[in-house]
Amino acid sequence: MIADYTHHYSLRVLSAEEAARGICEWEWLTDDVLRLDVAEHCANDVSYFPFDELVEALVLALSRDCEVGQLCESGLPQVPLVADAAGALAVQTSELREVRAGGQAMPPSGVVPFKGFSNYACPFAFLADRLETAYPIFRSFYCRHLCRLHTISDHPETLLSLCALFEQLVVSTAPRAAQHLQFVLDSSPLRYAFHWIVTGFVGSLPAEEVLQLWDRVLGFDSVALVPILAAAIVALRSKLILAARRPEEVQLVFSDISCVKAIPLLQSFLFAHELGADANWRTEHGSVLSAALAAKKAALVAPILEAKASIGEHDVGALSRLFRGEGPASTDTVEILLQPQGDCNA
Repeated sequence: MIADYTHHYSLRVLSAEEAARGICEWEWLTDDVLRLDVAEHCANDVSYFPFDELVEALVLALSRDCEVGQLCESGLPQVPLVADAAGALAVQTSELREVRAGGQAMPPSGVVPFKGFSNYACPFAFLADRLETAYPIFRSFYCRHLCRLHTISDHPETLLSLCALFEQLVVSTAPRAAQHLQFVLDSSPLRYAFHWIVTGFVGSLPAEEVLQLWDRVLGFDSVALVPILAAAIVALRSKLILAARRPEEVQLVFSDISCVKAIPLLQSFLFAHELGADANWRTEHGSVLSAALAAKKAALVAPILEAKASIGEHDVGALSRLFRGEGPASTDTVEILLQPQGDCNA
């Protein structure tokens, strides 16, 4: 089976039609893992359960796409599993950049699924109702951005650097809360925010908030907005953290963030001075006064100002139009982010 599949699909990108056909023609060891993950996360989520069949098809199609590993801008998220022509599995050594001759990555994409992997496909069910339309958008966005959220490497804007950015921002903008977690509760802010960062807030925020956040990720061309939003949520609820006396109480504080409005909170956190935010917020949280946040803000905004990139405000179709090559939307992203939208909700 492996030899036949390699002959048909190796070293070329699957079209949407081939991806759909491959789901029926080929069965892989990881298929049951992905189906179980969809049933656990997508089918039990009030926002995504009507789309569980499409989400399942998306992740199964991605697992069969032999070019995904090469298209990922940060490289393969992990060392791939390789099977020889006889079907024997082995871990690909890190010294070998290419799959051994006659071998096949398992699954063919080289991306080994993990708990919650199907979360990445859930928001794309709102962009199209057919696999042939949704899959190219999902694959492009995954290879360009989402793969970084679970890639452990020294490449910039992969999981390690994103977690480091989050910790720097929490320490600089909510120092008392960070110290309380570390010295009183013997815990860490990253313990509560790691899931948000890895999943891009899918399953934690409502679908419309996730799509608006990912619109900004697309406009800024940076997943750094994900840990920045995570740090903003920790800073927003720092008083509740200070009132906690046990780690379980902190877990309860962050167990439900569905009422958080992602974009207004990001605006208040990144652009407090430009938006004329309340002085208490700036005094208590430091906001843009920290060097780490100021540097990241400059790195994010400068390319946008220079390139005049634009996507639609609250327009989930911007993702679809951009990847289809139909041109950008009409609203300037910088104007959106600098426009006051009132106080952010806890």
